[in-house]
This record gives sequence, structure tokens and C-alpha cells, in this order.
Amino acid sequence: MMTKTPVLMTAATRWEAAPLAKGLGLTSSRTDRFEGSVGGRRVVLARTGMGAARTTEALNRDFVIGDFGLVISAGLCGAMQQDVKSGDVVADVAEVEMGFVVPMREAAQRLATPFHFGKILHTNIVLQPDAKRKLGKEHLELACDMETAAVRRWALGARPV
Repeated sequence: MMTKTPVLMTAATRWEAAPLAKGLGLTSSRTDRFEGSVGGRRVVLARTGMGAARTTEALNRDFVIGDFGLVISAGLCGAMQQDVKSGDVVADVAEVEMGFVVPMREAAQRLATPFHFGKILHTNIVLQPDAKRKLGKEHLELACDMETAAVRRWALGARPV
């Protein structure tokens, strides 16, 4: 039997990490980390802090790139389109492997949660609502966040994306 590769999930704040850990049945292993097994796969959820710099620092300090078969940036993002509401699931069309889209959509459906598939804009600042609406309209981004690009760069071994 082949061992399933472990998953590393990141969330910037306790408001993002704690409910996710609870929902997945993970237990706290230290102040900024939750661990457990989901579907027979080892899962580590790290609370990294807000922004790309803190996220990169936490990942480089606490983890080794090749130790995880899947790295997921999870948490809150700012909606840039009117139909995206608080609690909806958003997947980045540019970065998610297609094999994950159907299971993500099915999980969202089981939870009666809207699922959106589109572009996520990376920003180093918290955008105000007017700026989000303007950028969303101009560039057709679905949502924005401050950590996903840093997680992506780390997971790819700092190769350009």
C-alpha cells in the first residue's frame, strides 16, 4: 500500500486557523501549529502571521519544502466580485491542479457552501472596499489576499511563478 503524501496548510491568523483546525479535527501541537490525520493523510496546519514576509519567514523557519506533497494556503480573502460572499470557497484558476477542483467543489456542495473558481490577486496591503471593487472590475479578479503568493513561491522552491 502506498503512503499518502502529507499536506501542509497555512493560515495567517488564529481566526482563520482555529476554526479550520476544529473542522478538520486537528489538535494543537504548539502555539502556532495544529496536526492530525484527515482521510488517512497527515495534515499540518501552520499559523504564519499576516502578510507575505511573515508567511515566508514561518515557512522557511519551520518546514522543509520537499516534506509535503501538497501545500494549501487557506483562510480569509477579500471578495472583489459582488457574487462572492463571506464563507464562500474560492480556488485560484491559475494555480490549482485540475484534479483538486472537482473534490473541492463537491466538498463545498456537501457543506451547502458556494464555490468560485477564478483569479486571486496578491497584495501587500489591506485593500479598502472601493479599491477592491475597482480592481475586481478592471482586472476580473475574484478575490485578493496577502499570503497565497508567498506560500506558492515557497512550495515551488522559490522558482518564478
